[in-house]
Amino acid sequence: MTLNENLFGIVFRFKDEYNYYALQIHQTLGFKSLVRVSNGKFKKLAEVRDGGIYQNEWFKVQIVVKNSNIVIRFGQDKNFQKYSSLPIIFNLDDNVLSVGRYINIL
Repeated sequence: MTLNENLFGIVFRFKDEYNYYALQIHQTLGFKSLVRVSNGKFKKLAEVRDGGIYQNEWFKVQIVVKNSNIVIRFGQDKNFQKYSSLPIIFNLDDNVLSVGRYINIL
């Protein structure tokens, strides 16, 4: 995927530029995807086409990674007071990258 001003995301379990997971959100194409880059190889693990996001709206994102389980919750801020009440958009197991840190990308 090429750089695009309508695509943004959150990188987590970041080890280096060749090893990380990322939640990607594409505003105009209306999808969210969970991707893994391992040894420089890109793989889409899951995708949901839910209309994307709305411009000028606040959203909450929660990413919880325990061992190999990745759970990502996402929703409009005005509709959800607690992170635990956000809808789950991804819940899967992937044990390729077991350590790392969170960083934001724009």
